[in-house]
Amino acid sequence: LTGVTLATDMTVENGGNLQILNGLTLSGGKRLIIDSSGSNTYLYVNGTGNQTITGSGSIEFSGTGVNTRHVSYYSGTPSLVLDTGITVNANAGGDFWNVTTALTVNGSFNVNTADVVTMGVSSFNRGGSSAFSVLAGTLRLNGATNDYSGSWNVASGATLDLDRKS
Repeated sequence: LTGVTLATDMTVENGGNLQILNGLTLSGGKRLIIDSSGSNTYLYVNGTGNQTITGSGSIEFSGTGVNTRHVSYYSGTPSLVLDTGITVNANAGGDFWNVTTALTVNGSFNVNTADVVTMGVSSFNRGGSSAFSVLAGTLRLNGATNDYSGSWNVASGATLDLDRKS
């Protein structure tokens, strides 16, 4: 998909991949679902420079496979920007931008799974209105050298693992 507006829910099925280029707009609360029952399933955000997911909607991890959902890139060296109206709901484990380019989160990021959700970035930035909640499972943020400022809501029994580069 190249620079499109998604006005319907879309599911990347078990073992599949979806590639986006030149950003993506989610319209009217629509969901982009990365669903896996055991095979690696990918949302690739390709290109160079900032690739922005904007609008109003969510990116969701779902399914039964353990840590088999991935948001990454396949070509180019993009930095991913999630705008204020975008919510990530990690209801199953996987990697969310576990790469070596920058990630900026201006919206909400929720982890609610018994699994691990890993983010490993060279640069991690939070917008002033961003909200992070770990309701169950583990959110592992590896490698960033910059500040993890802002509040983090971590429920009893859940884990936030901030493994900073020195």
